[in-house]
Amino acid sequence: MRLRALLVAAFSIAGGTTALAVDLHAQTLGCGFEEICEVADAAVTVPARLAITAAGGNPVPGTASTLGMRVPGSPRWSIALRGTVARAQLPPVGGSDLAATFWSIGADASIGLFNGFMLLPTIGGFGSVDALASAGLLRVPEGDGFETDSPLTWALGARVGILRESFTAPGVSVSAMFRSLPDLDYARDSTVSFANDAQSVMTYRATVGKRILGLGLTAGIAHDRGSSEVSGRLVDQGWLLEHDIGPGEVSFNRTSFFGNVSYTLLILNMAAELGWQEDGDRPAGAHEDTGKGGLFGGIAVRLAI
Repeated sequence: MRLRALLVAAFSIAGGTTALAVDLHAQTLGCGFEEICEVADAAVTVPARLAITAAGGNPVPGTASTLGMRVPGSPRWSIALRGTVARAQLPPVGGSDLAATFWSIGADASIGLFNGFMLLPTIGGFGSVDALASAGLLRVPEGDGFETDSPLTWALGARVGILRESFTAPGVSVSAMFRSLPDLDYARDSTVSFANDAQSVMTYRATVGKRILGLGLTAGIAHDRGSSEVSGRLVDQGWLLEHDIGPGEVSFNRTSFFGNVSYTLLILNMAAELGWQEDGDRPAGAHEDTGKGGLFGGIAVRLAI
């Protein structure tokens, strides 16, 4: 109450709109203005859900094996068309529930660079390397107040084989990719807004898989480490004050688990994916939906030569 009175008095003296700068990290650690905290908590929850929507689980849909080489100097390659969707349950803002469905569509390419080493006569691919690249569009529900400056997302990285799938062995590999994410803005009724800018994420994946009579099963674990420049604004119409949040850089670390079911017909592979992203850290005082994870899933068609 004392703080409210001081702000109102300051407004009366200034005779205009007062801007209250608030440190973003303090917001997620608890603060005196509940509505400002809601805006900050919603803003810091978005990047991790955007990241898993853009990257999905398996970087090469439907397989855990590296591609390798046919003969020296003749690499194998594959290209996939993939669609992924994830629902983001965000902390309510201004007393209204806030949720969004993000989805992406893109192309994932891989090419064998090194065939690796044979450990036993039927077990090979140890230390094999594939180059990975991805580009696509990340879409947000613009009718619900979200928008992006450009929906483009892209990624570059590599996959390293532990085992290449064979009649006697499953495919096992690890990968790492750097991914750029589009800037995102949210605005509602000119009173609440936040922005996530300069977003990027490092995506790490470990996968194991095996095909039986054309049907493939792949399981994996994912870890995403990213950052976002977050800012926001709340216009308090009752006090005629503007509260500015940030800008400040926030980071996130999320672990996810995923599985693929695929069917291979000659050189064509069709895959479906379902995964779960774990909740992130929720600072003391933050809403229970802050850092919330959830399901993600997608389908893909991949051509391998």
